[in-house]
Amino acid sequence: MINQKWLTTFVALAQIRHFGKTAIALHMTQPGVSQHLAKLEQQLGVELMDREAKPLELTAAGKKLHRYGLRMQQQQQLLLSQLQQDEVGVGECRIAMSGALAYFCYPDWLVYQRQHPELMLALEAAPNTLIEQQLLSVDIDVGVMSRRSDKVKLVQTELEPEPLVVIIPKTAEPQPTLENLQSIGFIDHPDGGYYLEQVLQANFEIGTEDIPVKGYVNQMGQILEPVAQGIGFTVLPVSALRHFHQAQLITVLELPSKVVEPRYLTRRKGQSLPKRYVWFMDYLSALTSSTLSGSTSMFT
Repeated sequence: MINQKWLTTFVALAQIRHFGKTAIALHMTQPGVSQHLAKLEQQLGVELMDREAKPLELTAAGKKLHRYGLRMQQQQQLLLSQLQQDEVGVGECRIAMSGALAYFCYPDWLVYQRQHPELMLALEAAPNTLIEQQLLSVDIDVGVMSRRSDKVKLVQTELEPEPLVVIIPKTAEPQPTLENLQSIGFIDHPDGGYYLEQVLQANFEIGTEDIPVKGYVNQMGQILEPVAQGIGFTVLPVSALRHFHQAQLITVLELPSKVVEPRYLTRRKGQSLPKRYVWFMDYLSALTSSTLSGSTSMFT
C-alpha cells in the first residue's frame, strides 16, 4: 500500500516543481521533502521525477502517480464532506418493520422521498428477530418491533399498540362465533398462526388447531386476495387494510374481546441519528389506532 504521507508530499511537489517552495508550503524541511520522494520511489521501484530538470519534471510513472494522487485527494474531500453533512433531506435512511406496517407507511414515505430527491430510503419488511440482528450488525438504524428486546445494546420507545382484526369475506355471515370462523376457514401467512392464536385465546379460549386452514400466502400485498374471493378469513394488523384495492369485498368481524399488538420504536443505545431520520421517527411516533385503521394519509 502506498504511504499516504509520502504521496501527499509528492502531489504537492509535482504541482509546485521546487523542493524549497514545497517544503515551505507543507511546513517541512527541504531534506524532508527529498526524503519522502526518495522513499516513495524506493517503495514503488520507479523514478518519479527528473531532478536535473529546472524546474523539476515528472517522469511517465510520475505523471500517472500524480493523477492518481489527485483523484485520491478529491475522493477524500468528497468523503469528508459527506461524513460531515447532516441535512434533513440528504442521505440514506435504513428502516425495518413488519410487512403490514411497511405496507401502510410506504406510500406516504414515497411522497416524502419525491420531495427530497437526495434522500435514499431502504425500507425492509422483517420479523422481530431479524430486526434485532440488523440493528446489532448496523445494517439498519431504526426498527419497529412488536415485542420487548432483551438486548442490552438496544433501546426502545413504546408506541401506541395496533389492533389485530379478523377479516372475513363480505359474503360471509358476520357472526362473532367460533362455529362461524370454523365454517369460513383460515387463510394463513407468516404471522398468521401467531395472530390467530391471540384472537382465539382472547375470545374462545382455544388454540389454532380447531380452525381449518384454507390457504397460505407469504406476500403481504396478496394475503387479502383469497379473503376477497370468499375462500377464507385471516387475521392481520389493522394497518394492512389501508391500501387493499378490493376493500368493498371484505369486512372486519367484530369480536367481544379486542386484541392489540404492541409496537416498539427500536434503535441502538447511545446512537445519534442524523437529521434525515427525524421525519420518519415523528411519523411512526404519531401513528395511532385510529390513523392506522383509517384511509386518510398521514403525510403532511
